[in-house]
Amino acid sequence: MKAVINMDTGTRVKDKRAMSHTNISYATTLHNTFLLGYLDHNTGTSATPSEARQRVLYELANARVWNVQQHIDWDMSKRSSAFPECKSDDPLDTYPPYQSLSREQRHALSWLRHAMELSDILHGEQAALLLSAQLLSVVPNAAARLFMSSQVSDEARHVDFFTQYMVAAKLPVSPPNDQLARLIHDALQSPDWRYKFSVCQVLIESLALARFRELKSISSIPALQQGLALILQDEARHVKFGTDTLHEAFTELTPEERELRGSHLLHSALLLIDTTHSSAALAREVRWDAAHLRLHLRQYRIRHPEIARQRLRQLSLNMSSAGLMTDNIRKRLERITNPTNS
Repeated sequence: MKAVINMDTGTRVKDKRAMSHTNISYATTLHNTFLLGYLDHNTGTSATPSEARQRVLYELANARVWNVQQHIDWDMSKRSSAFPECKSDDPLDTYPPYQSLSREQRHALSWLRHAMELSDILHGEQAALLLSAQLLSVVPNAAARLFMSSQVSDEARHVDFFTQYMVAAKLPVSPPNDQLARLIHDALQSPDWRYKFSVCQVLIESLALARFRELKSISSIPALQQGLALILQDEARHVKFGTDTLHEAFTELTPEERELRGSHLLHSALLLIDTTHSSAALAREVRWDAAHLRLHLRQYRIRHPEIARQRLRQLSLNMSSAGLMTDNIRKRLERITNPTNS
């Protein structure tokens, strides 16, 4: 059942409408290869510089494996009294309908927003798990496949952590928004391994790195801070591996193809960081005017362009490393991160 905020008591109550949790179905055909060119130092075969870097990342992944139960303090005693995020720049703080709420109501609403965001993060991590599993059999060499095997394990651990966090914090998991669901479906179903790879290693990992750093700095919940610190180490390896591999895979792209692929990644990123869908869902839950809330949030973003810059900076760096940053895309990013009222 769908839960809503009772604005009189600040508690969660059952809604009569059942939430639809429809699974995302997909089918894909990939051209896989069983590699027989094992690296054998006894026969004089040597690794390429790229394979050597991939091997280093694989060994690093093995050395930094962590356990969701053993390395996280799951004490959630602060859950009942603390707001999930300690920050003074909450865009809702200056929104009159929010200001009019009692502390208990604002506390309940903050945890509802937190649950919505963590739900989308959980869905994104499952997408990364499934995509990395698909990519394991199609990346071009043995060293890359060794690393991808470690990433599959990493992503499974991330899914487990966020699932356990939602359970421990007693947060409901909401379905992915339409933009995220469409991206997940298209990436999983695509027969183009380079597209899957760019979505998984550049788009999802870039946005995750940026948001996880932000969440770690503002979270008031120790378990989330600890988990994010460990996950950030994993994500940094994934990004390094991904951009190196894509840079080689995209060397033969024409300028037009480079522009097309880069533009698609940027467009997808903007859809994912757009708060329109979450603000509309929030407005429905608390019976606010959705258009009025969207206007308030847009004006807040214009006054604080550093938010978009921080969230897109990692994507910009990774697209450049992967060879997908064109002059047109760079100009679009500059306009996005320096908005005006026009």
